[in-house]
Amino acid sequence: MSANPSAAEQPKLRRVCAGPGSGKTRQLIEEIRDRVKTGIAPETILALTFTTRAAKEMRERIGTSGRVPWMGTIHALAYRILNTLGALKKPVNVATLIPDAIVQLRAGAEVPWLLKVQYIAVDEAQDLDGSQVEMLQLLVEMTKAEVLLVGDPDQSIFGFRHASAEYLLHPELIFPHQVETVTLATNHRSAPAIVAAARALLSPSADPQSPCHTLTAVRTDTHPTIRWIREESPEAEAARIIEEVRTLIALGMAPNQIAILVRIRAQIPVLQAEAARWKIPVYTPPTRDKIEGEAEGPDTAPTTSIQVMTMHQSKGNEFDIVFIAGVQEGMMPYKLARTPKQQQEELRVLYVAVTRAKLLLWFCCHGAPSRFIVPLERAALAAQAASLAIAMAPTPVPTTAPAPLMTDGRRATVPVFRPIDKPNPNGGLWTRIKRLFGQQRVQ
Repeated sequence: MSANPSAAEQPKLRRVCAGPGSGKTRQLIEEIRDRVKTGIAPETILALTFTTRAAKEMRERIGTSGRVPWMGTIHALAYRILNTLGALKKPVNVATLIPDAIVQLRAGAEVPWLLKVQYIAVDEAQDLDGSQVEMLQLLVEMTKAEVLLVGDPDQSIFGFRHASAEYLLHPELIFPHQVETVTLATNHRSAPAIVAAARALLSPSADPQSPCHTLTAVRTDTHPTIRWIREESPEAEAARIIEEVRTLIALGMAPNQIAILVRIRAQIPVLQAEAARWKIPVYTPPTRDKIEGEAEGPDTAPTTSIQVMTMHQSKGNEFDIVFIAGVQEGMMPYKLARTPKQQQEELRVLYVAVTRAKLLLWFCCHGAPSRFIVPLERAALAAQAASLAIAMAPTPVPTTAPAPLMTDGRRATVPVFRPIDKPNPNGGLWTRIKRLFGQQRVQ
């Protein structure tokens, strides 16, 4: 390939910027299926993910009759390359896998199966770091493969690992490809108030290309969606959270659909202790191996357990109910985030946490509320007041008052209406709202 190839010579790069709940995984799978339908052999496709859970899900959903793309983490790909070349060092050092693979590829080492690759799909491309991008550049140079980058710059939250959304935002600076961009900003997951809060949280400071600017909800829920808990100590905050959890479970909510998200692991023990006091099982996700992504412990929460995890761990998950604990100054943004760049990433961390919730979301703190949520609290309370006013608006019902006289002296058959003073007490949604929000607490 020449240094400045013509547009006709350039391989294609398709970039999908997908907001939370917009069907990113479905889009990625459809893109791969389309390439298989056009005649690309599944075994010549690399699908790179950041967890084996994601790879397993894609493999199951693609369903190519036994012939499937190679799917795994970039670390696992580097491991496979080195193993093929007989250059794998023992014991395996995860930190050097990608640099070692780069050295081998730059030295001209040939990997027969790698040279056949025609299509490279990268999931969660906002989490790429410099060495991973360098390896991708080498793969593209060797194979002239078409590239698909799928991700969300608004969910770039691993800067401390040197990951950067810049590679997703500006792929034309990295790959010699014609870049085609697709933006997915229709959220199928969360209630409208949650989507509106997420958009208000991040849009004012996000990159112009970010999908958060136009993130829109499909759901039509109108019940009060966002709640607030303020206490004076971590113990009191935990007690309030678990009180709400007990009520939700008593109402029939599946415990594993209730998540408590924290900024750092040090927040977890007090929540575990309070849950244990009420004999509520707690599941905390295991850490994963970077090569195969194998979890140290059960990979999914038992249906009888609520889930407690860090906001970073929650990425890629969704829950009916989410409590975000410790949303106060010093914790969010975290006290060690001092630069504007670090604080912007903290804002994205909170955005990720907010967009995990489908039905109900609690912001919880034990101190001065985070500067991030003060405007949200004002706006959300105003919106909820308006929503409740609509829900409780007088409903016209027929009265027995005489109908007005018509010009011919007969009574009109059109009834006169009068308001009632409260919503229908038998209405399922209204009853559920009353129960969810404190009028029937579990003692």
